[in-house]
Amino acid sequence: MDLPADAVIDAAIAGALLAGLAPMEPPARVRGRLRERLLARTAPAELITVPAEAGQWQIIAPGIARKILLRQAGTLAFLLRLEAGAVIPGHDHAADEECMVLEGEVEVAGTLVRQGAFHFAPRAVAHTPITARTAALLYLRTAA
Repeated sequence: MDLPADAVIDAAIAGALLAGLAPMEPPARVRGRLRERLLARTAPAELITVPAEAGQWQIIAPGIARKILLRQAGTLAFLLRLEAGAVIPGHDHAADEECMVLEGEVEVAGTLVRQGAFHFAPRAVAHTPITARTAALLYLRTAA
């Protein structure tokens, strides 16, 4: 018996079909894209304030800690706390990156970047190592 294209499946049959399905873990890259899309759809349409005491610092390298402030709709904003002498190794950028020195001094490509200075690293440009000349606190914003 042929059913018309707009036929509705009986609820009992639909339940039996669903009961036979096994949960599946999507690959990491798919899971990441799904998460990003869901966050973009559920992102609050209001102001967001992150209190100074909120969040957790995570050690990401010797003398370097990171605290994520906001991960939303493809954007990542975070703080980096550097001990004096800490070095962020050279790296490439998959997306544009904005950086503001909130405290201390860092050296970038031979230039001393002090408190209050802004640094921009464009996508696809290799970044030389960044050295903390003093203890420093940086604010960074880039694509998630």
